Order: sequence, then structure tokens, then C-alpha cells
Amino acid sequence: MYHNEKRKIMDIPESLLSKEF
Repeated sequence: MYHNEKRKIMDIPESLLSKEF
């Protein structure tokens, strides 16, 4: 499960992550 979550985070573009922060 942990691997899957990490993969999802990596799948998310950095732009989206920056916007979330």
C-alpha cells in the first residue's frame, strides 16, 4: 500500500504539489 501511495504522489505533477502547499 505504501508503495502505491508513493507512486501516486510521484504521478502528481510538481506544479500541483506547489499549488497545494
